[in-house]
Amino acid sequence: MRDARTSSILALWLVMLPSSAMGNWSSDPKVNLAVCTHDGDQGMPALLPDGYGGAWIAWTDTRLDVGDIYAQHVLAQGVVDPTWPADGLVVSATWSSQSAPTIVSDGGSGMFIGWWDQRISSGNPDLYFQHVLANGVVDPAWPLNGAPVMTSLDNQYIPFILADGAGGAFFCFGDNDGTSNNVYAQHMLASGVRDPLWPDVGLKLCWVPGTQLFPHAILDGEGGMFVAWGDDRALVGGVYASRVLASGAIHAGWPSNGFAVCTTTVALGSVKLASDGSGGAIVVWSDKRSGSTGDIYAQHLLANGSIDATWPASGLAVCAASGDQAVPQIVADGAHGAILVWMDQRSGNYDLYAHHVLATGAVDPSWPANGRALVVAAGDQRIVNYSSVFSDGAGGALCVWRDERPGALIPDIYAGHILASGLADPTWPTNGRAVCLADSNQSTASACPDGSGGLIVAWPDKRSGAWDLYAQRIAANGTLPNLGVADATPWAPRLDPPQPNPAIAGTALRFSLPASARTRLEVFDVRGRLVRVLTDEELPAGAWEIRWDLTDQAHRDVPPGLYLERLVAGTRTMTNRIIVLGR
Repeated sequence: MRDARTSSILALWLVMLPSSAMGNWSSDPKVNLAVCTHDGDQGMPALLPDGYGGAWIAWTDTRLDVGDIYAQHVLAQGVVDPTWPADGLVVSATWSSQSAPTIVSDGGSGMFIGWWDQRISSGNPDLYFQHVLANGVVDPAWPLNGAPVMTSLDNQYIPFILADGAGGAFFCFGDNDGTSNNVYAQHMLASGVRDPLWPDVGLKLCWVPGTQLFPHAILDGEGGMFVAWGDDRALVGGVYASRVLASGAIHAGWPSNGFAVCTTTVALGSVKLASDGSGGAIVVWSDKRSGSTGDIYAQHLLANGSIDATWPASGLAVCAASGDQAVPQIVADGAHGAILVWMDQRSGNYDLYAHHVLATGAVDPSWPANGRALVVAAGDQRIVNYSSVFSDGAGGALCVWRDERPGALIPDIYAGHILASGLADPTWPTNGRAVCLADSNQSTASACPDGSGGLIVAWPDKRSGAWDLYAQRIAANGTLPNLGVADATPWAPRLDPPQPNPAIAGTALRFSLPASARTRLEVFDVRGRLVRVLTDEELPAGAWEIRWDLTDQAHRDVPPGLYLERLVAGTRTMTNRIIVLGR
């Protein structure tokens, strides 16, 4: 006869069985994956690859008040991670507004999430960030609701966050002191405290009168970073840049207040950077030197704070077509050059164009003059987020956009692929793949690579009346794959049921790999807390059995209850439930 304890555990197990409502990636662009449909609005998503074919997503959520920060984990097969809270993990939920999250890797198996925060004064927003572990738990060693990055009486603007490659993060942001907008940087350590080598209030990169906004940064390969921004000092728009050392000082040879890359009339929010692969950076911006509309220009910055003498001194004209060219994005091409994508109004409405800039300071002559059309459908196609363009790993680029082509009652989400040859990928539909065609409004899509040449995209979606959060995967060949748990893909590891289950003295966890793969087998408790990592290494093909002795990472006996076994092999993630009755 079962005792009361055993009966209650089995009842909990039955309640926790998988539900069809969890779904999987759909091949129908009117369906998609519901990430969060809780009360209130979910918006401004930011994504980060999880390294196993899935993605971590952070967003602004108004279920409790004017805005908090939540996060969720979507697995490679298109389900919400069952070890995470079903409606999202609370990252920060103070009484005031938190918004505009950015998410970067912690260099291990978790992530940093930074945001814009008004908890101290509703009139003076500050910057905070938090450390979230891969198992869906906020790092207990960090402050509740996040660690402060900048909390001065000035206004700090939406930050750009960059993983420092050493377990911490760099922050770049605008700061308004009441007379002008300045550019600052700060370095936060893995422990959640400000780097003591850096100024406590942040390193001033530019403090001249005028407006300096929307800094963008990349790593310099030596522990520091390059930062570039739009700047209208002396009422003349321009592009300025600086190089910051890991020690919190400006690199020798770079002037204070920034190096003048270009001093023509520049759209202040258009400046972006990409690494040249040789210790320098390629900068791109929208330039109005020829009139009221923008053109696309680029320049090559060397590591010593000078302009590459082989490039045009005033910048390389990448596109000077009629109409407005705006919101340029840039990714490295892997050959010391870059692929640029931008919104282009030469046809009367905004389309998307791309061009290839060579390391020599010239545009690729094999591409059309003024760029190749990525999409030229009627209506406007708009880049609405800086997380919109990504390298395909083969010299080309993948792009996500908001699309207002005729026939759509309201904007939809599309994606496209431009090859290194300058041709639109012929395996993708002409003018892009429809990612979401639901009968509702979709907004501000963000994306991240899926690790297999495709993308995972997330966006706020109003199909239910309120703004909810939906996601979709696009495969490298431009299809919307159905990768449910039962999907028979060519690479399909198998996870067998634990034996015995329920477990008293221990249980054998068995799985099979069809080919060598990076494999992680771990156990979580019912609250989603990591209990034990049983293996995390490259394993050869074959059948495997790993015994769990019902102890945690410190080899202490775990209490009776419901546990979750999770196998991550290659890009696939599978789970089983384990009932522990005791030892």
